[in-house]
Amino acid sequence: MHPISGAVGNLGGQATSRIVRFAQIVRVGPNTTKDEYTDVIEDMKGGCGDFGKLDAVYIASADVHDPSTQGLVLAAGDVCLEYSDLGGAEACMNGMKGRKYDGQVVHMSSVDEETWQNLAK
Repeated sequence: MHPISGAVGNLGGQATSRIVRFAQIVRVGPNTTKDEYTDVIEDMKGGCGDFGKLDAVYIASADVHDPSTQGLVLAAGDVCLEYSDLGGAEACMNGMKGRKYDGQVVHMSSVDEETWQNLAK
């Protein structure tokens, strides 16, 4: 497991939806195991679960494109946390500003609710 740790920096932004995207947390490759994905999910729940109720944690194992626009929505290795309300997402983005995961400063953004729902279909 790779604990989330503090670091200098302010790379989080203002949450605009309930879904927080962490860019390329997992190094996806042909040898990435299910256990590695499970470890990351547990790490994210442990490190971000206190900010609000998590409805889902999703890891993109490959690039994900919006079905309607074909634009890239998630890159392989991105992790998305779906909170039950905007307050949880805001608390997460504020609380995780400048933090590190596996030695790298985390980069966060919100995923549009409509886009998220389209991906879930």
